[in-house]
Amino acid sequence: MTTLNNKKKISVIIPSVNGLPIIKECLESIYRQSNSDIAEVIVVDCSNEQTRKVISETFKEVILIHPQREKTIPELKAIGIKEAKCDILAMIEDHCIVSENWFTEILKAHESDYLAIGGAVENACCDRILDWATFFCEYNAFIQPVPFGIVRDLPGNNVSYKRKDIISTLGESIDKEVREGVLHQKLMEHGYELFSTPSLVVYHKKAFNFFEFMTQRFYYSQSFAGTRNMESSITKRIVYSAFCLFLPFLLMLRLCFRVFSKDRLLKEFTLSIPFLFVFTIVWAIGESWGYLFGTGNSLLRIK
Repeated sequence: MTTLNNKKKISVIIPSVNGLPIIKECLESIYRQSNSDIAEVIVVDCSNEQTRKVISETFKEVILIHPQREKTIPELKAIGIKEAKCDILAMIEDHCIVSENWFTEILKAHESDYLAIGGAVENACCDRILDWATFFCEYNAFIQPVPFGIVRDLPGNNVSYKRKDIISTLGESIDKEVREGVLHQKLMEHGYELFSTPSLVVYHKKAFNFFEFMTQRFYYSQSFAGTRNMESSITKRIVYSAFCLFLPFLLMLRLCFRVFSKDRLLKEFTLSIPFLFVFTIVWAIGESWGYLFGTGNSLLRIK
């Protein structure tokens, strides 16, 4: 095993599937931090050769891994974790820009005994109402203000873990893939608590076109439902699929409750509602399909 400079404290793991210019902006935000030298940055890239060329030439410090075959985002994260050598694992995604004090706040948060610590996701793609709608659809639970304290969920693109503890606790279960929902549930089953702090902030910056996001939402929902009911009986899967008829209404209620409880971005949210209503319908169709027919290759299609 390669010996790591003892100044390095954080391993930043970035699954890259979107290519340029998104990953370049992400890495620039990391290296803008005054204490960027405390981190090893691992990019596991499944986008294209041009992206890898730019990363290797522009960010020479980055540990760049190119899997030999196409892999899902959870699989890319697992590869990064196995490569990481620092005491703290920080997980983001290639469409995220980190705040200038991100490393400082991660170190401060991990002075506590909490194993898994996350924060907020804010929007840095604000040109169109469609951009706000896609942001609300994906990150409504993690808009500021987020709690300071124990929570039931953390954002997969702004979460950090104590490496030694997480590997010893979960063992081989994280060797193949890392899905945050499954991972966090297992941690809580092992008696660990998830901790949220508003001082940890990343910014989502990715613009979708309308049909692209609908497709992404379908595949994400299919993956969620297929994984959730992987071993269920056909009767249970049919019941869950039928329940999806009510999902658009329930999802819109949840969206409204979460965003209005934040008491900010209300104008942007209100203007986004027509888009969001369509997205929740697609969301429900994707879940229904996943309950009936499983995940298929949906994870490979999620960007």
